[in-house]
Amino acid sequence: MLKRLEALPLYARRVSEGHGLPVLAVLTVICSLAGCGESGITDGAGSSLKALPEASPQAIIYAKHCVGCHSSGVGGAPVMGDAAAWASRTAQGLETVYANAINGIRGMPLMGTCSSCSDADIRATVDLMLENSQ
Repeated sequence: MLKRLEALPLYARRVSEGHGLPVLAVLTVICSLAGCGESGITDGAGSSLKALPEASPQAIIYAKHCVGCHSSGVGGAPVMGDAAAWASRTAQGLETVYANAINGIRGMPLMGTCSSCSDADIRATVDLMLENSQ
């Protein structure tokens, strides 16, 4: 266990490089995934969002690529858990929401920075965010 904890800062620095994520935020997500804190992943802001399923592929994608903007609203990103912000997007149709996440829109980069994600991965992660924003 101690070896795993010693490796976290180096891993956190690697994950945060180029994504503008503070190392502490990345460590928080890693600890959540590793079961160091409460079960599942939350938005980190102490909200009443239901916890995301621990270690699900979508939760991992969200934690690595989405949380930086969708937990704080950076650049106008809809915050996960803000039903009104997501309602205005889903009113355009779910296929439009998927296309925007896959192709990028305004400040959101292509695939939300997840170059290794498939279109299906992005769609499933969007679904997870929407389910947690009702």
